[in-house]
Amino acid sequence: MAATLFSRDTHYENARNGIRLDDCIVFGLAWSPAVDENNGDGEGSLHHLVGCSSLGTICIWNVTPPSENNCEERKAEVERKRKRENSFLDRGDAISKINASKKALFSIEFQIIDSRIYLLVSGYDGILMYDWRDILAQHQTFIPKDERKPTRIISVNPVRKFSPYPSPRCGLAEVNTFSVDNRNKLLYGACGDMYGCYQWDLETHTLLTTLKGGHDNYLHSVKVVQDGSSVVLTGGEDGKMGVWSGKSGGCELIDVINISEKLKIKQQIQSKKKNHAWISGIDIHNNNTNTDARWASICGGVESNHQKSHSGYLMLYNLPTRTISSSVLTRECPQYVLHDDINDRTVTVGNESVLSYWSAFDNKKRDRVWCSTPSGYCVAINKHNGLTAVGGVGCKVDGFSDFGRKEMTWNFC
Repeated sequence: MAATLFSRDTHYENARNGIRLDDCIVFGLAWSPAVDENNGDGEGSLHHLVGCSSLGTICIWNVTPPSENNCEERKAEVERKRKRENSFLDRGDAISKINASKKALFSIEFQIIDSRIYLLVSGYDGILMYDWRDILAQHQTFIPKDERKPTRIISVNPVRKFSPYPSPRCGLAEVNTFSVDNRNKLLYGACGDMYGCYQWDLETHTLLTTLKGGHDNYLHSVKVVQDGSSVVLTGGEDGKMGVWSGKSGGCELIDVINISEKLKIKQQIQSKKKNHAWISGIDIHNNNTNTDARWASICGGVESNHQKSHSGYLMLYNLPTRTISSSVLTRECPQYVLHDDINDRTVTVGNESVLSYWSAFDNKKRDRVWCSTPSGYCVAINKHNGLTAVGGVGCKVDGFSDFGRKEMTWNFC
């Protein structure tokens, strides 16, 4: 039998045309600022959920948030909206999608820069910056009257593109995630090459420097502490968290935290193999009783022959004292961590079909709910109503109320 050459372009085109859509992985989700249905601006009842995937697509849904108290009232309200002409706000399939790249997209986020809303998305093409007004201009002109009408593909060009250096070892590296220093107008990208973390100037759109040292392998996460200190946290495959003093044109390495040592996992002396931990995600949050106290929640996986019942961890790091205050080993391997500001708790998803809720400052598990995805990669929480979106392997994105009740499921197409 003759061998068939693998074509990446053909694979992505077949997936986009509906063939083997289960191969899709939703890597990133984000909620847009609320929009009033009548005047199109300000805070209102219409929200947009956006997501990026392994197929290089960005999907956009219109979402009406659930009623806070009465589920029956919520259902009646949605039914009235669906019967109204030119209004289909709770569509299972996305209203619009953008074929942003022929390769995977890993992270997506909204940023307000100079009073203008931008949508940033990262992947193998670097970091793409879209003007949200350009997307809405095409998205809002297409509200389907028929539920069976397919998702519309809209064409929007990014206004800016931030690319890393071509690596001498692996060529142009992917940007796994990014973070913005709002005060200093700086953009940081965690990459999968020998340079690690990149720093760009958002005003001049130029690459300033790379954060050299501190890591031995590619990065999964980067977060900027938004308290004026411009401290930058980086974490990746080597299981180390780098703490940097962020400055324009140069960053100084303050500290390096070895996660494997902090977890105090016993090594198996007979095999003489070192236990290895890696960092999947980092998120920054406050203690509501003390606004000066900054904390970082860190999650990741553990490879250890001794700890067969655990495959991950969740850790709490105090920024002012630069110490680990608590850590817990988990059965699943958490792949994303996010702090829920509304309910003051930490949420994680990992390589199980569950969304887990944790106490924010002692890492005690509060609850867990089942998800459609067999392995979760992203969580987005609407700061206005607490609606939580969860995505991962497969084309289903679940929506949960802040009480953990599943309210809806969207299709990533």
